[in-house]
Amino acid sequence: MEPELGELDIRLLQTLAAHGELGFPSIGDQRRLDRLELEGYVESVRNDSPRLNAPPSWIYRLTHKGTVAAERDVLQARSHE
Repeated sequence: MEPELGELDIRLLQTLAAHGELGFPSIGDQRRLDRLELEGYVESVRNDSPRLNAPPSWIYRLTHKGTVAAERDVLQARSHE
């Protein structure tokens, strides 16, 4: 059985859906994104900086599973209005 997504998880997925991708997340979001990636809701892509000696960063995008979860919760919220 899959763990239930919390409100913050859903908001983060909806933010990704609205923007297409997310880079440079806050520490709290970074941990949440790492967990969501393990669960298959998001995927990360390494983004190497063209600057010398700059550390790589990660860009997060929704997977199909994440898109479905974000849309499902938007539809559920609308049906309760």
